[in-house]
Amino acid sequence: MAKYEKIVINGKPLYREFCLDTGYYTDVLTEEELMQQLYDKAVHSVTEFHEHEIERALMQLDPYHKNILETYISYLERVVESLERTKNDKKEPLIAYSL
Repeated sequence: MAKYEKIVINGKPLYREFCLDTGYYTDVLTEEELMQQLYDKAVHSVTEFHEHEIERALMQLDPYHKNILETYISYLERVVESLERTKNDKKEPLIAYSL
């Protein structure tokens, strides 16, 4: 993981990365630019869901498979809620995650 030096000029924080390969610092970045750069490096894909499309697809399933999917979706919603609580409260997750 890259290491950054924080520089504060007139109260405004700026950041620059030290490149281990070259031994030089990179261009100076604002906090917003650094966050976007780190986000771009960390997120490898984006998956979009549209609830109305999911609901339409569920309506076409037989009752058995529809129940399985609805149960799994509820489980995933609880996982997300637990992770959000954990992030906000800095506590252990309420749900054990395994499949």
